[in-house]
Amino acid sequence: MLIAKDLDNNKVLPSPKMSAICPHCEQEVLSKCGDINVWHWAHLISCPFEYERETEWHKLWKDRAVSFGLELEHMFVRHITDAIDHKKKVCYEFQYSPISRIEMVSRVIHYKTFNYSTKWIFDYKEKKDSDQLIISHVNNLVVKFQQKWAKRTITDLFEGKSILFGVIYFDTGDDIILVRKLYENGNGWGYIVTPQHILNNSLIQKNYWGQDKQLFKF
Repeated sequence: MLIAKDLDNNKVLPSPKMSAICPHCEQEVLSKCGDINVWHWAHLISCPFEYERETEWHKLWKDRAVSFGLELEHMFVRHITDAIDHKKKVCYEFQYSPISRIEMVSRVIHYKTFNYSTKWIFDYKEKKDSDQLIISHVNNLVVKFQQKWAKRTITDLFEGKSILFGVIYFDTGDDIILVRKLYENGNGWGYIVTPQHILNNSLIQKNYWGQDKQLFKF
């Protein structure tokens, strides 16, 4: 957890030898500011809300989200989204660890009850570095990709061009791929995009395959 609150209800980031209050369960948290792990808040007593272990990758994306004016770690009754755009009604999930199909569906449906859509950003750097994700550039905007041992949770929910459970991005460390077509075997194609496109809900041109040049949102 990166965000806590002080006694005056102000949001605070962790710094050495601090204590604060969890904004969700209202219990005391202590700052953990070592040299190895990302600085974060830790509960003294187990929190009823689950938090994914924070990594440098999480912090990078959360820092980016803050730079675009998004709120971090917003709670919707029982789910806490990594970042949220209240104006455009988009929830962002920065997913580093494995996640079950049931949990993904639960989050998306829960956010939809508040009329929010979901964007999933998956950390695929390790898959790319270990040659489990092979990328070929069609041009400077379009890529095709092949996967070895594709994650079934993702292919089951996003096969074809389905956006029923949100929009997905693969962050490979070198590129960020907006996945536009995903096949059952995990292969597919997509567009190279920037963090600004994702977090600012930018428009991009739909003319890469000779289609019309109208602009569309994701």
